[in-house]
Amino acid sequence: MKKFLASVLTAAMALSLAVIAPAAPAFAAESGTETQQETSSGQTDQISLNYKDLIASPGQKFTLKLNGVKKGSKVKYKTTKKSVASVSQKGKVKIKKTGTVYIKAVYKKKTYKCRIRVYSKKKAANVYAKTMAKYIKKNCKKDSDRLLAASYAVMSGFQYGNHYTAEDLFYYGSGTCVAGSKMVAKILNYMGYKAKCRFAAKDKMSRYPQGIMFGSDHHNVQVKVKGKTYYVDGNPGMPMVYLTTSKKPIYYEIGGWGVITDERNGF
Repeated sequence: MKKFLASVLTAAMALSLAVIAPAAPAFAAESGTETQQETSSGQTDQISLNYKDLIASPGQKFTLKLNGVKKGSKVKYKTTKKSVASVSQKGKVKIKKTGTVYIKAVYKKKTYKCRIRVYSKKKAANVYAKTMAKYIKKNCKKDSDRLLAASYAVMSGFQYGNHYTAEDLFYYGSGTCVAGSKMVAKILNYMGYKAKCRFAAKDKMSRYPQGIMFGSDHHNVQVKVKGKTYYVDGNPGMPMVYLTTSKKPIYYEIGGWGVITDERNGF
């Protein structure tokens, strides 16, 4: 449990698996934060697209940008399938229909590519959750770390907003505790656990970290692990992650600082 923070941050940053909000991508796989990128000539340099591999749904819009070039530099953008996605010469992309398309940015005879896989809203949310689950399961070996990593990914990767389904959370990049908890449960179910979104507002607060407060309609996630029941949160934008039983908290983290309240024999 003591190594939870490092494992979660590694999973959350490296997984960045491609949620796109209408205005801008909220979660991107292999994002351009990597400074080196292989160009069409096989060389590497300090120039890269801000996104290299995205999952999207029809109707979403976002902007691709070639990082590492001087302001005002001439960059030409083009799409391999205009029927799937269009792109302006300012890098503004509009998703039209399902399929796979590459958006290319050409600069000084070198080409930089972003692959976009376009699915229906429901399927896109499932692809996101399934891929997130696969990555977390691979990189977090303990059950407790996996539960916390799924919670952390949703709570830090999305913003709070007026949407109530996992599909809308993915599409708009924002949602309520209900939407976030449904997405966390979806990720955990893909990892092989039995999880569900549930009403939590009337729970005894003694089972949660001190100082935490729930609204009158708060929901969180119930998950069964090896015959025992645990709870994590899924509220988008919430600064605290926690892991509890029906009686007391096991672990919580706020502002990057983790507190272990009960080792639970290595759970």
